[in-house]
Amino acid sequence: MNIADKGRLYREILRVLRPDGRPALHEILTGPVSPIYLPVPWARCPELNHLRPPEDVRELLEATGFE
Repeated sequence: MNIADKGRLYREILRVLRPDGRPALHEILTGPVSPIYLPVPWARCPELNHLRPPEDVRELLEATGFE
């Protein structure tokens, strides 16, 4: 929710993950109402909100190297 550079986050997770390891993620995603109604618990303004739609997160994880 608060991490703008999710690609960097996922690359770092992949880097430190054991070769046979599996990540467990709890990623809050955007839904059909966008933009979301602010403020929310993690962001008072749009600049602090870094939610993405499910399709974007899936593509980013695959581009990072996750299967």
